[in-house]
Amino acid sequence: GHGGSDAGARGSANVQEKDVNLAVAQKLAALLDKEGAIVCMTRQTDRDVYGPNASGPQELGARTAFASFNDADLLVSIHSNWFSNPEVGGSGSYYYAKSYYSRLLAKHLQRGMADAAKLQDRGIYTAGFYVLKHSEMPACLIELGFLSNKQEEKLLASPQFQDKLALGLAAGLKSYFEQASQLAK
Repeated sequence: GHGGSDAGARGSANVQEKDVNLAVAQKLAALLDKEGAIVCMTRQTDRDVYGPNASGPQELGARTAFASFNDADLLVSIHSNWFSNPEVGGSGSYYYAKSYYSRLLAKHLQRGMADAAKLQDRGIYTAGFYVLKHSEMPACLIELGFLSNKQEEKLLASPQFQDKLALGLAAGLKSYFEQASQLAK
């Protein structure tokens, strides 16, 4: 999520969402690659996906188009949350109720993230976010934690904590594919 001209949320210590999201995505991609997965990332550096200074709709459309063009099995959009109350924290996952598999993906990613990060488990929710609603494949948008929460901002900036999140997400993806393959039989 985010990147380039769109920094996303920013914590009080100036930790930027786009940086956290990219770091966790890169770590997750490396873990998945070791397991033999083919990972297609919308960005591997701090850049806009559509093009320099793209509008929000252009960026979102480019992300879903990228997933479709690459015939992805699923789409995972990684984010860091922000809220006006700095006491609020935890991780959560969102899906669009278009298919059972999107809900299943959110459930497994949330469980993996919650088990690894040990933050408050905010659960899974339905949402009409563009990347969820317009993807052609099962999709999930995850919120790693809250940059507005000083303790979580510090954790989210930590490479060791990012490793934990990536490991948890990898475990969630593995359990998702195991269950999805059983259901498809």
